[in-house]
Amino acid sequence: MLRIKKFYDVETQARFLPAAERVALPQEYAKLIVDDLEACFKEQLGKISSKTPLVKAIKYALARLPKARPYLDNGFLELDHNTAENAVRPVAVGRKNYLFMGSEAGGKFAAIAYNLIETAKMNKVNPEAWLAWVLERIQDHLASRIAELLPWAYQYMIDASECDAEAENAA
Repeated sequence: MLRIKKFYDVETQARFLPAAERVALPQEYAKLIVDDLEACFKEQLGKISSKTPLVKAIKYALARLPKARPYLDNGFLELDHNTAENAVRPVAVGRKNYLFMGSEAGGKFAAIAYNLIETAKMNKVNPEAWLAWVLERIQDHLASRIAELLPWAYQYMIDASECDAEAENAA
């Protein structure tokens, strides 16, 4: 369990970093943890009776480790899907209310709106303020620079404005 906790420690450090830095952190630290975990599992297989449930669990984990490795090379992948589950929970609670969206297009629009709002919340950004900020800029914004309109870019701009205001007040 301590080895698995180390994954989450790396993920906590990487969560709000830009994608390029998010890739570097798992590659640097999590790869060592995966390799250590795999070695530990293989070592335990030689020590434990093959008839125990633990051996079955270790074999299950070893068979799935190769599918976990892409996490190490992609700054956009998360270690688990807890964020998605937590984002979907409010939608599930209101499922009966949304049973009839009016049209397929209305359902797609609602899904996009939920996605945008939950992305802002996940990044600790006020969704209403961020969406207003995006809507003011998006018409004249280049599609190739769309990342500048994402919640973390907005938060960076807000933080920079606050720092400028504090520096101005101090002067």
